[in-house]
Amino acid sequence: ILSSFALRIFGNSYTVAYLSNHIFNIITILSIFKLGSILNNRNTGLWASLIFTFSPFIVSQRTDYLIDLSLTSVCTLFILSLTLYFLDTAKVSFYALISGLILGLIFLTKPTGICIFFIPLVITFYKKILNKNNEKFYLISEIVLFFLAFYLVINPWFSRHWLTIISSTVNAFSWGIKYQEGLDLNSIKGWFYYLYNIPNVIGLSNFLI
Repeated sequence: ILSSFALRIFGNSYTVAYLSNHIFNIITILSIFKLGSILNNRNTGLWASLIFTFSPFIVSQRTDYLIDLSLTSVCTLFILSLTLYFLDTAKVSFYALISGLILGLIFLTKPTGICIFFIPLVITFYKKILNKNNEKFYLISEIVLFFLAFYLVINPWFSRHWLTIISSTVNAFSWGIKYQEGLDLNSIKGWFYYLYNIPNVIGLSNFLI
């Protein structure tokens, strides 16, 4: 959706595709800055976005035209929108609709990407329900808006390609178990592998700072 604008205007080439990747980079940096500002202060947001920007791992991702950076951008944007929704005190939060739309974009980027947000979504809605200041009618309206927006975004693609999506997901999962040498998502070793490599991902100098 985002890359197509640059590709249609400047032509379908690797150079244009590479440059369009910076769209996702900018979205991620701004989302990180805003999140840091909300959770603590502007300095936190600034440092977090700088660490991300100059991370050797992220720098290398900008030279590839894969889904890694685009998926990271929409996931970070979704975390931001979900945080704004959680903190919003309006009777019917506009961020519920925005969050549903962005979750749909995550699905369009990588269908299995929505799985990691199952627990955050459950906690968010549960906390909203426990809040006595939230009227149940408005809360139900927000949840309906959220899932309606998600459905409207994914339906044009999913309704035509649901069989391909499901079969591809199953095949990819099977491939991960067979060839990832224990580093697939459903293994403890796979989770700790990334924790151990955090210094390498963000860069040793950034990690020490």
